[in-house]
Amino acid sequence: MTYYLHRAVAIALCALAAGCASMSENQCRATNWYNQGENDGLLGLQARIDQYAYQCAKYQIQPAEKDYL
Repeated sequence: MTYYLHRAVAIALCALAAGCASMSENQCRATNWYNQGENDGLLGLQARIDQYAYQCAKYQIQPAEKDYL
């Protein structure tokens, strides 16, 4: 349980540090959209799939909305 809490805190800190940084092509391709949605939810963020879709569109990559939500 503690491992997952530490992992969630680490992810939260990374997300806060990244702010509105755009995603690279590799990030768009490699992101596990289910985990990303879960992590965003743990952080208390509203769904950001539209932002991810906009950022990944320049690489012709569409995030898996059904997995994210």
